[in-house]
Formats: sequence, structure tokens, C-alpha cells
Amino acid sequence: MNILYLGCYDQPFGQSPRSFDYAGYLAEAGHRVIFLSNSYDNYNLNNVSIPSLKLWCEDPKTKNLLGKYIRLKTPKYSNSFGRLINMLINGICILVFGIFCFFKKQKFDVIIGPSVPTFTSFSGVLLSKIFSCCFCFE
Repeated sequence: MNILYLGCYDQPFGQSPRSFDYAGYLAEAGHRVIFLSNSYDNYNLNNVSIPSLKLWCEDPKTKNLLGKYIRLKTPKYSNSFGRLINMLINGICILVFGIFCFFKKQKFDVIIGPSVPTFTSFSGVLLSKIFSCCFCFE
């Protein structure tokens, strides 16, 4: 099964790895998983470096793991308004990534996403309509 797993703040090997771990278990079970997450780690307050002209890149820490773990370029923030902007940009990047995959003729059988933040799950629901597949909350 081809699975697009949406995250926002879940980080590989970080303080909040639940969704990342679930995606890994699905990959270990033989599914093809692409896991999307925010480039900004709000627990450690650092950003994964993404080249300036790119909107996403594969996480260098996860090269040897099953599945594909992609970081979406999102801004750092230091207050509630900045976090809102970060979540909005994360949702937009998910949509752009999904549309890019659609034009590359990549198919997904299911899209899994969080209930919060709302922009992330809303983007997942829209992509499930584009790909004619199910959207499931984790």
C-alpha cells in the first residue's frame, strides 16, 4: 500500500516522535510510506536546513530507515502568531507536495494525518479528494 503520512511537529528521534514511529512501523510492515513533517523543531528550537530554492527535502537523519521522511520548509517562530503562520505554511507545503506528486503520477492508497493542526488535516482531506483515496485521522 502507498501511504502519505502527514505530520506537523513530530520529529524523527525527537521529543514527539509518535507519528514518525507509526510511519516507521507501517514501512516495516512492507508499505511504501512517505512521511511529511515541519522543518522547524519547536521542542529543540532549531530548523532542518533546506536549500533556499526548495520547498522540501529528505531528512538527512533518516537516510538509512525504511520509508521516505521529508521535511517541509517552514519558518521559525517565537510567539503564538508565528506558530499560526508556521502551521498555515505547513498546510500549504503539504498541498504543493501532493499536487507535485499527482502530476508525477504518484498514487496514494491512503493519507493519514493528525487532528491538529487543522491546516495539516485540511490539506490531507483535500489531497485525498485529488487522489481519490481515503483520509484517516491517526
